[in-house]
Amino acid sequence: MRVNGEAFFLINGWMNYLSLLTASRMAHIRLLPGKALVSSALGAAYGMIAGIGKPFFRSFPMLLFSAFCMSAFSFGGVSIKNTLLVLASGWFLSGLSDFALTKHINSAFTIILCSVVVLIICVGLSGQTVGKDGFRLVIALESGQAELPVLLDNGNLLHESATGLPVIVIPEKMLKTIMPAGVNIHDLSTLPEGWRLIGIRTAAGRKTLMCFHPQKLLLCHDGKKIRIHAAVAISDFDENRALLPGSLCNER
Repeated sequence: MRVNGEAFFLINGWMNYLSLLTASRMAHIRLLPGKALVSSALGAAYGMIAGIGKPFFRSFPMLLFSAFCMSAFSFGGVSIKNTLLVLASGWFLSGLSDFALTKHINSAFTIILCSVVVLIICVGLSGQTVGKDGFRLVIALESGQAELPVLLDNGNLLHESATGLPVIVIPEKMLKTIMPAGVNIHDLSTLPEGWRLIGIRTAAGRKTLMCFHPQKLLLCHDGKKIRIHAAVAISDFDENRALLPGSLCNER
């Protein structure tokens, strides 16, 4: 019984990981392996509880809640779209494995089959994992370096008034690992030395964002890395890509 329980946990965890990987490719989001493994393990623990617990744990609301938690933890943000993609990917792989078992394919080959199908999906979408337009942005500060997927935004005409440089808008959650300690974009008194404030107009009205000049900005596309010059503004909007002005790509 112990061996069966461990096998169930490992199989369930691997299928959860495949679901997250599929969802990440479909949403064009970079999946961090460490977070994905932890999330998959927690999902597998939930699966074991659901298997031996009351029917309530196997209900659709609990399944949706599980997908929501896995999505939020793995992708670093709350998103209905990502939650539904994780849920749909899980259902797809579950249906595929059930179909394989009805054809009397044993569990080991069923897992291999699901893994191969996900690999084919990932290869098919490999050109889109870095963003719809295939660009990535490398940004470096004294505190570290990050590589981010990019969304080309031709509607982003924002320029810094002091230098005239175009402004790339990046979600705060994507820069947390390299932002200077103590910076809180909602508290302007934490503005680091050398940074500045920039005003933008949105559908909800005017906002003031923290803005800085990175030590290095590289635009990566088709294996090439091109140095670009721009300012970076930090926002709290719910997006998993940096909003890059189209002019920066047109001039590359």
